[in-house]
Amino acid sequence: MPTIDHCVVTAVDSRLVYGRVHEAAPGRDDGATRVCFRRSDNVLVREGEAISIEYRYERPGEDRLPTLLVDVTSVWSAVA
Repeated sequence: MPTIDHCVVTAVDSRLVYGRVHEAAPGRDDGATRVCFRRSDNVLVREGEAISIEYRYERPGEDRLPTLLVDVTSVWSAVA
């Protein structure tokens, strides 16, 4: 199961979490990769929080939106 550290949550709606990962992405020079995850029921995050995230695909090859699997203990306050 892949893990991405230091993802900053940029927006949250009813079932989706949007974030920014601070690591260089191929073809980008801003050092930030934008990510979007389906939120699992146990994930309680707010905009502006920095989180360590784990994710998985519900149906590999069919569903392109991964599900965010985060234990609430992995959430900490983001530094502005």
